[in-house]
Amino acid sequence: MDMPAPSPWTSLELLFEHQGTRIGDGTRWRVALSPEAGKLIWVEIRFDKPFPEFDAWPTREQIGLPPR
Repeated sequence: MDMPAPSPWTSLELLFEHQGTRIGDGTRWRVALSPEAGKLIWVEIRFDKPFPEFDAWPTREQIGLPPR
């Protein structure tokens, strides 16, 4: 089921905070969410264009954002 993200950055935050896994060319990413101990929900996020591996992402400081 396709569902739009609640805000423009939600998908990116979800990938980063839950150590998303890049699938194939980077247009698809998978995230495991744990609603309770011993339970996992796999979520797949798809993008129109490929996203690079995390190591290639700029830091908040590099793009002029304050640290969290």
